[in-house]
Amino acid sequence: MGRNAKFNDQTVINQATEVFWERGFAMSSLEDILRAVEIPRQSLYHRFKDKHSLFMECLHSYCEHIRDSLTSDFESSQNPLATARNLILSTANANADARKKGCLALNSMMECSSFDLEVVSTIHDHQQKILQLLESAFDHYEPTKVDAKKLATLFLGSLSATQMLAKSSPNADLALTHAEYVCETIFHDRE
Repeated sequence: MGRNAKFNDQTVINQATEVFWERGFAMSSLEDILRAVEIPRQSLYHRFKDKHSLFMECLHSYCEHIRDSLTSDFESSQNPLATARNLILSTANANADARKKGCLALNSMMECSSFDLEVVSTIHDHQQKILQLLESAFDHYEPTKVDAKKLATLFLGSLSATQMLAKSSPNADLALTHAEYVCETIFHDRE
């Protein structure tokens, strides 16, 4: 009779997230995940039910981490437009490994949106929360000069496009050109 191994859920989620992030949901085998998390198969199934359940917990954890990071960045900023500008430029300027990895949320949406409504719902919820954060930050900074909702939507779409260009290009040039033009256009007379 085997015994259940003790493990930390968040550690397992973090390690499995790296596998899903690198390989995608479909290409991540259970063996890949077990090798990364270093726990017995029975323990993994006992806690997470199946690969999809584990993937969804990884995706939720990733999205929460991104929102927490953005919240911290924008709440501590004196100038949320400069913070947004820096975010999109740093995304375009990321090192080759980070560009190749991309954004787990966008990667998952691209891979799974045609067959997994739970992924679509999770990413939609994530995007709505980010839009609320951005709208609030932009509105508090320039309450009468800008339509904060439109600016937040334009920025999030531009950031997503920059992430996709950075991931799909062999170097940062295309993403950087895009990001610089977006910043020039969006933030021209606002900073």
